[in-house]
Amino acid sequence: KPDTSPEVELSYLTNSDCISFGEECFGDKGSVPIVDASGALISALCHFRELVRSSAKGEWIVLGHRSPSESDADVSLSSNRARLVKLLLLGDVKSFGKQASDLATVFDLQACLKGFSEGFSLDCDPGKVDGIEGPKTKAAIRHFQESRDITADGIAGPVTWAEIGQSILDLVAESEDEFEFDASKIKFGPMAIDGIWGCLDPNSQGE
Repeated sequence: KPDTSPEVELSYLTNSDCISFGEECFGDKGSVPIVDASGALISALCHFRELVRSSAKGEWIVLGHRSPSESDADVSLSSNRARLVKLLLLGDVKSFGKQASDLATVFDLQACLKGFSEGFSLDCDPGKVDGIEGPKTKAAIRHFQESRDITADGIAGPVTWAEIGQSILDLVAESEDEFEFDASKIKFGPMAIDGIWGCLDPNSQGE
């Protein structure tokens, strides 16, 4: 079991640049990054890109947040969040779409469409965000699909979630001066098997 004392965590953090993707970037304790009306996710992604552009550091680590409970659900939540944020940072919207469509709830989808509508004036308002896939939600999905020129069937599968990911990246690009960065500089912890290193991961060494 890794050493999780405050001294170890403080030592790590004081030698690292940290960007927070807070709860507002994930809706109601969800795994999938979503856009809300405040644009918190867009701001966090812009912040990361600016940090990469301005820093001489050669490596970056994506950590999934976990509470101290160490429950299986918390471990899974941490890993899923880190994995999906990683895919957005790398611009791999196809993989993002596949994984997000497996993990997203109706609430996540509604919240994201609502964020696009209220925060960025896209015509895809699902109405009340209540976790119920009713006719307004179906219509909102179709409107979003039409706006992205994909099959408008009202079903949010991998292709639709890939377009949601691309829409997020498009909003990031609109919110800053476009620049290129070397994706090989981004590290995701010492384990090369899945590229994810969640906080207090039982397989990490606490380094």
